[in-house]
Amino acid sequence: TFFLSRKVQASMPAVRDRVVAAVTKDLNGKVQIGSASFGWFAPIVLQDVVVTDKDQKPVATVSRIASQRSLLGLAMDHQRLGTFRIEQPQLSLFLRTDGSNLEDVIAPFMKTESSGSRTEIAVEVVGGQVELRSDASDTVCTIRELEASFKQPLEATGVQEGNFSARVAVNDKPELG
Repeated sequence: TFFLSRKVQASMPAVRDRVVAAVTKDLNGKVQIGSASFGWFAPIVLQDVVVTDKDQKPVATVSRIASQRSLLGLAMDHQRLGTFRIEQPQLSLFLRTDGSNLEDVIAPFMKTESSGSRTEIAVEVVGGQVELRSDASDTVCTIRELEASFKQPLEATGVQEGNFSARVAVNDKPELG
């Protein structure tokens, strides 16, 4: 019972980094996690997550990511992942005519063929910020106070739902709305 009830702090960098490297091995970049905790009966919590591109330039930083479901719950039903809450994400996106730095990082995941089965998942984003730059102009667009949610049902005929709100500023001028 000690093993089943114990909550694990994956603060040992060697263990944590090995797990992160295995899970994210297909990325065209790197993911670093400041701390992680998980337990059979507790939610998974990741803190201080940093995603960099292949040139080690930051693409995303996230203060905290927490699952709704426990490790045991996810292991028993991996098609129903539940809700993941992403707190204070900051994206730094560079847009080109042929894509973006974010698309470059996740490109290998986009190429995988679907088996036809779906995964039920919900994502909540709280307190996000996105900085958009373009190779076509010097304009910087900043999206602040981003709040978003997305839900994908397990059934293929189910409707995907999503909504978001944010404040947008261009070149540090007053927000557009």
